[in-house]
Amino acid sequence: MSKKQPINTGTIIDVVIACAIILIVLLTIWNTIRIQSITRQTDINKAHICGVTNMIFGPVAPEQHKELCKLLRNDLYNEWLKYK
Repeated sequence: MSKKQPINTGTIIDVVIACAIILIVLLTIWNTIRIQSITRQTDINKAHICGVTNMIFGPVAPEQHKELCKLLRNDLYNEWLKYK
């Protein structure tokens, strides 16, 4: 006859804690990768908007280019909020 062995709760708790730690590490890595991806995408979008600034306003002085680009970005954002 087989005897039932008691459940070792200490081992179960250790496995649960180890799985939780592995999950936290994996989620941290995934979030870091996503944040870097979003940062790159933001830079690309900023470059596109600055290119549109050149097309709309024509060639401008370099010291005004950043200001006009920023103004256009703010205007686009405000217009987008109106339709949202």
